[in-house]
Amino acid sequence: MKKPLTLTLASLVSAALGSASVQAGEWDYPAQAVQITDAAQAKTYLNQHYPEAGELTLRYTSNSALGTHYNFNITLNGEYKQQRTLVLSTDKSNMVSRVYKSLEDTIVRNGVATKAAELEAPRTVDADLAPSIGSGSLVDHSINVISPDLRTMNQTPPPESNYLNVSDYPGSIHYFTKQAKFLESEGKLYLSNNNVKQIDIKQLLLPADEQGNQAVDPGTSFLPPEGLSTFTNAAQLAQVDLNDEANFLQLMAFYHLDKSIDYLKSLNFDVFQGPLLFDAKALSTNNSSYYIGAKTLAFGIGGSPDALDADIILHELGHAINHHITPDWAYGHSDTIGEGFGDYWAGAYGYQLQYEQGTSFELDTVFNWDGYFGHQRHTRSLNNQKARYYPTAEYRAHESVGGELGDELWSTPLFQTLKQGVALYGADAFNEVNTIILESFYGLGRGVKMDDLAENILYVAGELYPNRDYQRLFKAHFYFHGLLRDPFEMVTQSVFIPEGTNPAFSLVPTKRKASINAELSSNLTGTQTIQNAAFDKLDITYLPNQEMTCGQEVTVSANINYQFNDNLLEKSTKLSKDYIYGTPILSHEPSIFDSIIPDAQTDSSGRAQIGFKTFNFYINDNLPVIDDNFAVQLHLTHSQITDLDITLVSPNGERISLVKHQQVYSDTINTTYLLSHMPELAALKGSPITGAWRLEISDHSQENSGKLLSWGVGNLTKFACGPIPTIDSKVTPDNGTTSGGSSSLFGLFALLACACTRLVNLKKKK
Repeated sequence: MKKPLTLTLASLVSAALGSASVQAGEWDYPAQAVQITDAAQAKTYLNQHYPEAGELTLRYTSNSALGTHYNFNITLNGEYKQQRTLVLSTDKSNMVSRVYKSLEDTIVRNGVATKAAELEAPRTVDADLAPSIGSGSLVDHSINVISPDLRTMNQTPPPESNYLNVSDYPGSIHYFTKQAKFLESEGKLYLSNNNVKQIDIKQLLLPADEQGNQAVDPGTSFLPPEGLSTFTNAAQLAQVDLNDEANFLQLMAFYHLDKSIDYLKSLNFDVFQGPLLFDAKALSTNNSSYYIGAKTLAFGIGGSPDALDADIILHELGHAINHHITPDWAYGHSDTIGEGFGDYWAGAYGYQLQYEQGTSFELDTVFNWDGYFGHQRHTRSLNNQKARYYPTAEYRAHESVGGELGDELWSTPLFQTLKQGVALYGADAFNEVNTIILESFYGLGRGVKMDDLAENILYVAGELYPNRDYQRLFKAHFYFHGLLRDPFEMVTQSVFIPEGTNPAFSLVPTKRKASINAELSSNLTGTQTIQNAAFDKLDITYLPNQEMTCGQEVTVSANINYQFNDNLLEKSTKLSKDYIYGTPILSHEPSIFDSIIPDAQTDSSGRAQIGFKTFNFYINDNLPVIDDNFAVQLHLTHSQITDLDITLVSPNGERISLVKHQQVYSDTINTTYLLSHMPELAALKGSPITGAWRLEISDHSQENSGKLLSWGVGNLTKFACGPIPTIDSKVTPDNGTTSGGSSSLFGLFALLACACTRLVNLKKKK
């Protein structure tokens, strides 16, 4: 669907919604080459290597540029597990390349695994159809269309208030003249060819009962049938414009769907087995849908008719592409991924069109026309740099998680990689990046999550274009948004090393346990070898062969070879952790609050309301402007730190994100952020340090609580490596939304050794 029906702040902990979401999808890469030439051999292989999965039944086989993919249903103890699957992929030599396994239920409500009704019991449509292609011949004719939308064609700025109907648009209405193939049958021209066919939907039918009867689905709002668009000659067809709205909407959908499917075929993706059905004037609502069972696109007419905006036409086509490549697309994060891909597919077309024309109007936004009609703005971003991924959240279409729209979380790294690819390789990047994204849908199955698909995109990019930089570009964007994580994390108790101790960390698997063979090294010289069987957490102390000096920066690197089990390929990863020897001393004492952080709540309509509170800290001294010595101290506890979004606001209004829903391994943040080592704080350089500083804490999820214990800002005066002075601080009373802080110029604060859960990047940026 094109727009949010309700835009809510979905709980990061799905149990709050009476459901549970788990990390089910995993990719296995076999260590030994095994040839598989048919589904029976694929089943035998999977039974041998995954005996715990259950009884397997082939659901479908698909072929792609990289090989063949065998998708299996799972029955366990006589019960069909609709959310689970095993998919075995072979390369072009029929050797097993990888296995996608989803052996857990990804969406459970009230203890019961949900069922995707449209997948397991699909609906059908009752409609009038154009004649078959065999009844006539295909002929080329010229038509007038808008592409992609009038605002983009005219580069019209966004309106101050939304348009209520098309006549409110102040710009000129003009068209592109394009060619398309039409079916000529018995003296009439129909909107039908080998790619796409217009239908006139009468009603949507529920699955047949035991007697074969099909009832009408009462939950849809179809317009009364108007008949198919037909034309007697080319001249009549060429005269259709917005004054003939009904026929023009059908022509718009017909042209853009046909053009995009032709483009798919040019990339060697023959996705659809026959013409794709559509009705451009089907629904009375301001919404459009792709019906999986009926394999039909239905467009709405509320606000501005949806088919006037090519972004919506191609977004809905994205759903059809998705479900045809992966016929069992459901569960996991499939809804949000599908929305994000639809946005990407629409945005990529508009971008390529403008690239060819030499323009760049609102490239990072989709629905640039339709989104400005009605009572709400429904544009969506292809460049949401604030969105972050939470693997345990339940991502549903059009909903926010952690305050950001999940659809944009997926579309953003795809589209920004495309833009960087075009900057590197020119027009070729459109075809190449689109090919990577389309190919990555093969080999998937039910329960796929965003991190599963991100991993497959990297695999596909490396296989298809090893001499291009696409894998690196995708990887950087996925890591930035949290859609990819290293297989292990080096979790420290403190990034500051107290006197008399050595750098220490815990090695923690982020998703799967594995045995390791690792080598540690640092700028203090000396290497250390570690071998260990699979573990949940491994505590490690690095032993350098030279002494550290106060304030010295230390980087400990770990080269890790790891293996999930003996049957799978051994892989490697490189990690590093930065430390400073000593305890930072600041010019100003932190203010002690011991104040409750308000939890998110649910309003009367069932929507989550963010818990929010601000805490002030004052510096009254007339100090120089901020330089590299600036630092922020923060100490809080919370039972689910992933719920939190913490922003520092400077006296002149500059906003810096300190904590944004970090995936953590503790319930405490107690750390110092140094401007000289934290790139985000560099934006403050040169601005006043004197004045009122503000800390804003937002809690985006319910049923978890915490406290702000203390916070403050100041200049780093030194690193202490001797005895730490004791500070006799007084508690500042909690007086609502704001509280005052200390402003003593010579007050000293020492960061005690702590469970530090947001680890500061201490590497200085050159």
